[in-house]
Amino acid sequence: MKKYRKVSFTLFLILFGCTPSPKILEDIQLIQSVGYDYKSEKEIIGSAGAAYIPPGEDAQPRNLVFTTVGKTGKQIRQQIQALSAKPIEIGRVGVVIFNEEVASKGIFPLIDNFQRDSSIGRNILLAVSVGSAADILKTNYIESDTVSQYIIDVVDQNMERTIPDMNFHHFLFQYYTPGFDPFMPLVTKKENKLEVLGIALFEDDKYVGMVPLEKSYIFKLLYEDTQKGHFEMEGEEEDGYISMQNLYTHTDYEVRKSNEGYEVNFRIKIKGRIAESGGLDLSKEKNIKKVEKKASEEITQKAYSLMEQFKELNVDPLGLGEKARQKGIFDENTWKEHYPDLKVDIQTEVHVIQAGIIE
Repeated sequence: MKKYRKVSFTLFLILFGCTPSPKILEDIQLIQSVGYDYKSEKEIIGSAGAAYIPPGEDAQPRNLVFTTVGKTGKQIRQQIQALSAKPIEIGRVGVVIFNEEVASKGIFPLIDNFQRDSSIGRNILLAVSVGSAADILKTNYIESDTVSQYIIDVVDQNMERTIPDMNFHHFLFQYYTPGFDPFMPLVTKKENKLEVLGIALFEDDKYVGMVPLEKSYIFKLLYEDTQKGHFEMEGEEEDGYISMQNLYTHTDYEVRKSNEGYEVNFRIKIKGRIAESGGLDLSKEKNIKKVEKKASEEITQKAYSLMEQFKELNVDPLGLGEKARQKGIFDENTWKEHYPDLKVDIQTEVHVIQAGIIE
């Protein structure tokens, strides 16, 4: 019995001795967003955004941004601490933005600072900005109480429809997995709004190119299943456009290796409805077939164009190398060498299951 009590007491000390001390919100400064801008070859401008709530029952949150210059993320964090009246806490960070010039130099030293902090979640949003990241964080947006939540809302609703899903966890998986290159949303500030410009492509941790928003949907359907996409193409009449909303997409890959190198086959399946007919009489079956054929051809052509861009940049954001590794045909030493010569075959099957309310 004494032995049992001794063990129980020891466990009590271990468990409660390891319990973090509680923190009172009023006594700390919760950082919600972080931005990095280029200063020089050796220095970075770091910004940290927080919501300040003045005393009073009807007081509205104010946007508070600390900005400083440092050589490392750790140094910037220490200097921001020196500017704050309260101890800063970064466990509630929701957004991290890298200016494109910083991103092109490589972001791993800055990312490493976050991944080593166990208080930071893995679902935070990472993005590359065209223009100043600090300027994005300092702007007061009327659509949300906090800048961090506004940026998350804008990017999230684009991820539902146009750009692939992405967060800190995805980035780390893509960065550390052989045969995979990371990507992030590409954003900018336009007047007092945040605008999603497309997708920023990385080779390892360096930003090397972008996919514009009008092509991002093709990237998304190659990368993941979607249910809320939108696709437009020219119709029969002058200035007329056929607009399709997909209800479901699914893409299968098959990566093979031969004596001539690697090859990949894509099989894209789309079920959708026609939102705008572009002048076609959709009560006729032959016109439905015409739309399906035209959509299949255009999506296939755009997918080939996107794959050519990936091969020219020698980036693999679809993780085709990882799929080759799963089949046991991946050679990490030669994949990058063979990737620009990757043979690609794409077949698309579009099926219209709804052509309007009447149909």
